[in-house]
Amino acid sequence: MWSSSKEVTSHSRDSVIELLREAKLACNRSLFEEIAISNDTPDEHSSKRMKDLTTKMSLRRSWTTILANAASLTPFMTNNEHDLISKYAAIYLLGYLNPHSTGCNFFMLRSTTLQNGLLDAFIDLDLEERLEDTSHSFDANEIGQANVCTDLPRETALKAFLQFGLAALWRERDAANNTDVLHLVAMAIAPQLDTSIIGNIVASWEESQVSAWIKASRLMGCLFAHSFQVRYGLRTLMIKLVLENLLLPITNSPNQMLAGAVPHLLASLHTFSNHAARNARDAHVAHQAMVRIATQTGQEFIVREVFYHILSQTIEDKNNCSCINSEKSFCPHAARGGLLRHCILSFNGSRHHADKTFMEQAIAALSASLEELLLLWQGESEEIPLNNSACLLSSLLCASESFFYFLLDHDSAMQFLEMIIQLLHHSERRVRIAASSLLALAFSYHIAEDKFMTILFESLKAAIELKISQGDTKIQEFNSIVSVAARKSACFASSFLSFVIESRQTKENWSSADKNNDNQIALFASRLIASSALPNGRVAMAKVKAIITLFEAESEKGNILAARHLLTALLSTRYAYIIHHADNEVQNLALRFVSNDSDPWGAYQLARHAMCTGNFSVAKEIYANILQHTSTEKSFLWIGLLLKIAEAETSLNEDGAKGIPHATTCLQAALSYTESIPSQSSYSMMFQIEFLRLRLDFLDLSAVTRLVCQETRLFSTVPKDSNRVGLHLINNIKCWGALASRFFSLYRRHGLFLCTQSRTTLRTMHSICRRIGGISIKLLGEPSFTKTKDYADIDKPKGDEMHPMLRLQKEIENLDLLTKDKFVEPAVSATVLSELMEGLHRAPIPFPKGFIHPVKIPSTKLRISIDPSLKHNAMPQDEIKSLGVSANDSIIVYPGADIIIYAAGSVPDSVMKRAHSTFSRLLLWIKIKCISAPHKKNYEGEGTGQITKDQQEISDNCLYRLHKLEIPASQSNKFTAHMELPTIKSVGIYKIDFKLGCRDIACGEWELPVLDTSNTIVVQVTED
Repeated sequence: MWSSSKEVTSHSRDSVIELLREAKLACNRSLFEEIAISNDTPDEHSSKRMKDLTTKMSLRRSWTTILANAASLTPFMTNNEHDLISKYAAIYLLGYLNPHSTGCNFFMLRSTTLQNGLLDAFIDLDLEERLEDTSHSFDANEIGQANVCTDLPRETALKAFLQFGLAALWRERDAANNTDVLHLVAMAIAPQLDTSIIGNIVASWEESQVSAWIKASRLMGCLFAHSFQVRYGLRTLMIKLVLENLLLPITNSPNQMLAGAVPHLLASLHTFSNHAARNARDAHVAHQAMVRIATQTGQEFIVREVFYHILSQTIEDKNNCSCINSEKSFCPHAARGGLLRHCILSFNGSRHHADKTFMEQAIAALSASLEELLLLWQGESEEIPLNNSACLLSSLLCASESFFYFLLDHDSAMQFLEMIIQLLHHSERRVRIAASSLLALAFSYHIAEDKFMTILFESLKAAIELKISQGDTKIQEFNSIVSVAARKSACFASSFLSFVIESRQTKENWSSADKNNDNQIALFASRLIASSALPNGRVAMAKVKAIITLFEAESEKGNILAARHLLTALLSTRYAYIIHHADNEVQNLALRFVSNDSDPWGAYQLARHAMCTGNFSVAKEIYANILQHTSTEKSFLWIGLLLKIAEAETSLNEDGAKGIPHATTCLQAALSYTESIPSQSSYSMMFQIEFLRLRLDFLDLSAVTRLVCQETRLFSTVPKDSNRVGLHLINNIKCWGALASRFFSLYRRHGLFLCTQSRTTLRTMHSICRRIGGISIKLLGEPSFTKTKDYADIDKPKGDEMHPMLRLQKEIENLDLLTKDKFVEPAVSATVLSELMEGLHRAPIPFPKGFIHPVKIPSTKLRISIDPSLKHNAMPQDEIKSLGVSANDSIIVYPGADIIIYAAGSVPDSVMKRAHSTFSRLLLWIKIKCISAPHKKNYEGEGTGQITKDQQEISDNCLYRLHKLEIPASQSNKFTAHMELPTIKSVGIYKIDFKLGCRDIACGEWELPVLDTSNTIVVQVTED
């Protein structure tokens, strides 16, 4: 399906034309004939009516099969053809809902508007006319929701039509301009509507008499839907299909979709959820569909009304939750809180693209609701049942958390947080967890003022003392906020560490005579210590003696788990200093502990942590011990490569530049092991392989930089671009920039599936490489070198500025010889740069956790083709092959012509689940490159064939957005888009490559792996 060529495109267009002819003739089919065709074995009642049609029936395809085939051909349909097939689908669906609406011959006998038997006239009927001419055969109240007679063959065929026909048509392409089928689905879901939710939405359309809304309002008020033969189960099925498959086109004009079908669908879903749903789960599915439709429109006034409606229902629901007795049961409050969160995330998309008006109004509404619940918790209000207050609080906190991804106003954020901090010592655990998660996210994005850190510290002390007094030490709900606050404020980290250590050592309620309880309290305290020490190694270094004392005490008691957490806190002190110390008390302590620990898995976990905190000598000893006990080839390769990496980094930390040869040998061996693992495992090792190659290139460039420094010291002259040393320096600076770009490319390609620490590591390495290039120019380059691109000033991520390697670079950058404009002896500058490289080798390299946690990265699907509505000629396939290009499609245009592409694909659920960042916006990177220029004749008549500068690279990194596509985690995740490419004005043949990516809620942009890597089209621009 994903392969493309001129012959395939031509064949597909022929298939579209044949399909439309077949679909048109199928409209003349009666429902009884359709049921027999759909169910293969006609029932007795149907067969009596169709004895003379048996032969014809075997040659026909059912409506379901026709629509499924149409769905596969939608990439090759024009917009008009897609509208036509959508109208046929509406005729088919109405045939199931009202049996007398299909069968042209039968319809003509009793129609009051048609005087001839033309099929075209039957198809061209407006939906209102069709309903008026067919539905009066049934009384309005003859068939209702509760007493509809069950016709098993008809219902079986209708379910198949909905699930495999209509659903396929919806998910393969955004909804057509013809909205008849959407109106019919809305009428089937709720025959009689409660329009309160759309009052504010349609007010302006009513006032200006928008034709689309006037037509929709007549359909919403008619009684024809009461005659539809639909039971409750079919209504819920239709709602699920709308939720999982319907894709709406983005439009700002009040057309038939925005001002017609959307209000009708919202009103029907609102009516079902409030008045017709038989249980809370079905009502929640209807709410999900409402949120999905609202966010897909991209209209703030529609999203706002749906958001307010769900929020008001959350607050006004006085029914007790079943989750009071069982936390695993369905909680409607938590479900609505998740919908509010999803509504905020999907509509706003990413941090710097949020709708400020919606954010201000939504956070004001949520703040008011939370304030009311706080008064209830404090005993000053009785409007809400006390049993529901915890559910409501946790659900609203879950929704409020999403605001801090987009809230840029620091003052309003801090005012809101004053209220949330109080909930840290709430009696309900789920409320404390929700409050802690919200505060952690808020402080991650906003500046933590000292007064808030003081309030937070006091509130955490009260909450922890409450947990200790209640004996509730099994759940760690405060780790996230403690970790974030410790990273933001060294004062908080120091105070919190002192509080926990002193409490464990001196307070009676922090210990117990019972060994199990005492071990549990010790584990609780050690986790809190680790949470506050890991983000700030310098603070942990100041408390290292107290932590060692506590560690030795827990080790003597035999509390291994608590001792391990304390040891992780001690290992985090490695980042407090730059140069490796041979006689390090913490490292010696860790090695003694591991030698006495009989748990190999615990030792392996400790080694992983040692790698990520720069304690490579500790990891080296642990891996060497574990390697002796490996029992499979895969485990031997895995432990072996980690051992080689630890050995290489230890050699560099201890010997500096002298350790480069040995380190390079070890890293080459580790790379060989890594390349052998995929044959032994199903996990992808591409990230590990690329990271090792980048590390080897880093060492090679470091050696070259040191050679340049040595030559500069020998000649005692400033390198010039005309001599060999100057050329080496220029190339070296360019190589550092290229290496920085490669680290950033690795970050963008794999970062979506890596943890925060791994992303920070790659950003740090990117920053280190850029800074080396910039420092080299300032120290050794003459004034003419400054014209070279300064990689240190590129607006790129800065990484972890507290890392020892970056701290060392900053100290060098702040030296007088870099800041003052005066002559410095070249030998002195070269010595400074050489010492910097020596210090970088002795400092621990930032090592990503993602290296030690291989993951299976699923692939997405992307298909690019020329828009079928664009009449064009394709290039001969032989000519494309002669250019050495594998292309999906091709087109011949004149200079400056518009080129419209059709992009379609899917993002599997596994991608959404594996991603470490929520995203709902897809990106498409487009790179246009000239691959063949026309041969221009010079005055001698010879062809030059030179490519002009404009032709060579039109757009190196041109970014386009796919119409704000919203992809919830639980849906089918299909996407389609029509996009106009940049115009090409120069004659030639161009290759256009496409890469699929996404923008997450934090405004990070990532590439997504695509199953078919050949997403290329070829454009020939000619004046002929």
